[in-house]
Amino acid sequence: MANCHDCYACVRACPVKAIRVNVGHAEVVEDLCILDGACVAACPQGAKRVEQHGEFVEACLEQERVAFSLAPSLAAAIDCQPEVVAAALRRLGACAVAETSEVTHWVSRRHWEQAQRAGAVISSCCPSVVNLITHYYPGVLPYLSDAVSPMIAHARTARKVLGADVKVVFVGPCIAKKKEMKEKGIAGSVDAVLTFQELKGLLQRHLPHWEELEPESFDAFIAPVDEKEAAAQRRFPLPGGMVPLLTDEPPEEDILVITGIDKCMELLADIPRHGMPARVVELMACDAGCVGGPGMDSELPVFRRVQRVSAYAKTAMSRRHLGAVKYGDVDLRRVYEDQRPHLPQPSEEEIRAILAAIGKREPEDELNCGACGYDSCRAKAVAVYQGMAEQEMCLPYMRRKAESIADLTIAATPTGVIVVNRDLHVLALNPAAERILGRQANEHVGRPLWRLGDPSRVEKAFAEQASSSTIVCLEKQDRVIREDLVYDRKNDLVIMMLTDITDEVRRQQEFASLKEASLERAQQVIEKQMRVAQEIAGLLGETTAETKAILTQLMQLFQTGERGGNRP
Repeated sequence: MANCHDCYACVRACPVKAIRVNVGHAEVVEDLCILDGACVAACPQGAKRVEQHGEFVEACLEQERVAFSLAPSLAAAIDCQPEVVAAALRRLGACAVAETSEVTHWVSRRHWEQAQRAGAVISSCCPSVVNLITHYYPGVLPYLSDAVSPMIAHARTARKVLGADVKVVFVGPCIAKKKEMKEKGIAGSVDAVLTFQELKGLLQRHLPHWEELEPESFDAFIAPVDEKEAAAQRRFPLPGGMVPLLTDEPPEEDILVITGIDKCMELLADIPRHGMPARVVELMACDAGCVGGPGMDSELPVFRRVQRVSAYAKTAMSRRHLGAVKYGDVDLRRVYEDQRPHLPQPSEEEIRAILAAIGKREPEDELNCGACGYDSCRAKAVAVYQGMAEQEMCLPYMRRKAESIADLTIAATPTGVIVVNRDLHVLALNPAAERILGRQANEHVGRPLWRLGDPSRVEKAFAEQASSSTIVCLEKQDRVIREDLVYDRKNDLVIMMLTDITDEVRRQQEFASLKEASLERAQQVIEKQMRVAQEIAGLLGETTAETKAILTQLMQLFQTGERGGNRP
């Protein structure tokens, strides 16, 4: 939550708008999500994370028998031979490590058989496409093949060979597999799903030098196939990878391959109107097929990944057969449910009211810029009604609001504000600056700064890219102002802030004069008091002398009387 910064990148990336924005933060609504991973890839802050199964797998390896099913796109995710991964996983305790691709010809065969019976089918191997259909295009569910994906088919095959108690872990580039493993009717086939990124983390934690191991053959659960068919199986994750496994030479008009979620949505919207365009329609949510999946964890461009998988498909294959399960021995069927979300739909009046609240009262006000993540202002208004979006997501509206608030604030402030560009031209001048300088904005905006006064201090601010403050006397205006220059590095502007301190200076001057007069008066009082004190001291001195003389005479008189006795 703390990493989400109101960029709406995930909303823009999500093809079905399964992102709810709440108090500025984006959160995935699981009931609406098709798990194509677009939001994870688009988030610049890493705020979207995929559910992790690594710790669960580690615990299983310590206590259970664990079989790994590795998607053939692994060849594009690592820099060593895929068989090295088989060796590494066995070091961690795996009882079997097999390639998911070994059952792809079964899944393809089931598609073709259903197409012959029903006339046309949509492939069911891509879980994101399945989610897309069950959630948003339930009208085409009758065309969706009832065949399970290779992941489920391989897991069921592994359990048939190794026993029902074995833990099956699928490893691939698709995060939608983490939801598929929990779907009704197929839950329990797979115990955990790791992306290639999780797999690398698991190996690195326990075997830091795993890539240096000697390669070991993969295990196999099915009857052996020839090299040509095995190579075709490994190409299954690439666009059209199903085609060579359907029949020996399928007619071109019978097959249609589409990759990319937007193109898939375009076709699914068209089918109810115009029918199926081919007998088998292979839909893949990711561009360039599974090698473009969000869990690939590869820096290689997509076309390089395709080349790596194609090259891997041509390599000699050596498998350790643990079983010889044949087509028909494993249940390849599944069922689907209509999972369309039930979101409230606003009336036209409610849409107009929501638009009006952000200043979009006329059709021409609807910019449809897409900055909020929605294709149109109306679509965003519907999302607001449904609680999926917020009014404040409209960036043009928020910009106008911010500019309006800023303009009002600058216009109302008692501080003069002048904005100057590097060419020393005035870009803005607020009313307070007009009052302080005694100039009109319309006479100076867009014109050189020197027309208002000395531009040298502003030139210095640009040169040093620093702020400063100084006191300036405007003799003509009989004013004293404090001029604060602020350099705006981001926009390469200087903002001049003028504060009229004339009254303050005058008060200071009056105070200084009063202080000086008071000091002078105090000095006069002190001097006078000193004179009075001196005069009093003189008088006291004379009086004291006279008193002393009289008292002395009295004492002498008394003393004389005592010696001579009483006399009349």
